[in-house]
Amino acid sequence: MATISYTKGPAKISRDDTQRRIVVGVNVRNRDLQSVVDDIQEIIRTQIEIPEGYRVDYGGQFENLQQARNRLLIAVPIALILIFVLLYFAFSSTRDAMMIYSAIPLSAIGGVLLLWVRDMPFSISAGVGFIALFGIAVLNGIVLIEHFKSMESKYTDIKQLVLIGAKERLRPVLLTASAAALGFLPMAVSGSAGAEVQRPLATVVIGGLISATVLTLVVLPVLYVLFKGGVKISVSGAKKAGLSLLILLSLSAVTMAQEQQEELTLTLDEAVNMALEQNLNLQAAGKGLEAATVNTGAGWDISKMQVFYSRDENDIAENGYANNKWGLLQSFAFPSLYTAQKNVLEDQVAMQENQLAIQQRSLRGEVSKAYVTAVHWDEVKNHYAKLDSLYRVFANAADRRFELGETNYLEKLTASGKQREIGLKLTEAGQNFQVALEGLKILLNWEGDLKVVNSGIHLEMAELDVESHPGVNYYQSALMQADHQVQVEKRKLLPDLTLEYARGTNVYSGSKIYPSYMGGITVPLFLVHRSPR
Repeated sequence: MATISYTKGPAKISRDDTQRRIVVGVNVRNRDLQSVVDDIQEIIRTQIEIPEGYRVDYGGQFENLQQARNRLLIAVPIALILIFVLLYFAFSSTRDAMMIYSAIPLSAIGGVLLLWVRDMPFSISAGVGFIALFGIAVLNGIVLIEHFKSMESKYTDIKQLVLIGAKERLRPVLLTASAAALGFLPMAVSGSAGAEVQRPLATVVIGGLISATVLTLVVLPVLYVLFKGGVKISVSGAKKAGLSLLILLSLSAVTMAQEQQEELTLTLDEAVNMALEQNLNLQAAGKGLEAATVNTGAGWDISKMQVFYSRDENDIAENGYANNKWGLLQSFAFPSLYTAQKNVLEDQVAMQENQLAIQQRSLRGEVSKAYVTAVHWDEVKNHYAKLDSLYRVFANAADRRFELGETNYLEKLTASGKQREIGLKLTEAGQNFQVALEGLKILLNWEGDLKVVNSGIHLEMAELDVESHPGVNYYQSALMQADHQVQVEKRKLLPDLTLEYARGTNVYSGSKIYPSYMGGITVPLFLVHRSPR
């Protein structure tokens, strides 16, 4: 009946969304996590052939890194905007706020430099350190600018004001920066648990404060002389400029947030119209029609005119010298051939128009089918989501009743099994919905998020008009093109026309100009090779 034996196999089989999962864990040392994952992805892409049905996902700390990085993309611009807003409200001057705001890029130089010196990669904790650094770095500028403004009534020479003010505020500026830097020093040299998070943050703050302090004492006085030594700006003008800058910064932040959360909601009619405008295959068919339309002018394909020079010693002029002849020679096909060629090209345009109409009708059907399919699986998913919540409550109640002894184990298993069955169907419906939605996005040539709505769906059977159907018209145009092509080959057997005009003369005395004209026809004598055409 059976054979029992010991074999090697997995000690544990894990599943995720009803699919088997194998976890390979890696501990990263002395390298940043992003570069390690990049190397792994490159090796898998170039050296490993993944069987069909398998995929590789990257989770753990790398997944947390991606999520934290996306949050920083929103947090950092907001922090920078808030710092500028507070500076503007504190000084009521866009000019003063911008001068103090210059400490932020100066501080970033030191933070990046010290990370490089300590051979530390940029991490999320380092990014948080930059946010903290930007807030601390402006303190030196506030101390210096506020003192300069308090001295404006005492000094008329702006350069003397800056020199004396910078000397008086040297100790407070150094004390402000050193107090904050020394507070982060224990974190920068820490080796205990959690040091891998503390060290990058403290390193960024200390390095940034050093560069911001040194450069602020040099750059900020220079900026103050440049701004204050020139034209004075009225308070109302400064307020207007500040408000304009705040509006621009706010709009940029809103735009960035919208780009992060962009989602397009379409009805069926909107989806069809969008597909007709953006579908790549339809655009290619439109370009083909444009090319065929432009090419109709090639029906009148006349050969190039020949310009020639000849000298015939037998052609003697009245003065006893041979003539030099210059002339023009032009050949033409029989005129009816050009008409037949133009008809062939016009038939090609008609075929392209009908082909475009066929693709438009086909695209409408495909988009409608994909849209209705997506709506169907969305409704099924919502239905199973409600059932899953109900059966989850029912399974919990059955477990509780079994614990209290009010029911047997069979009822408990039945409730749990039904709940898992509904859960599997919910997962299947969700996957089918995503497949249908991705197919719809391909037809629409849309890469962002897409939402379908169960409204405005009216599917009606269109009446079939055979006479005006583009498929019938396409083949009728193809038949006409074949007939015209036969006419082209027949008319190629007609004679070609040749016209020549020349003038002969020489450079000796007594010479005259002797014009000459020539007309002829070219008749094919050997028709054997043309008869199969």
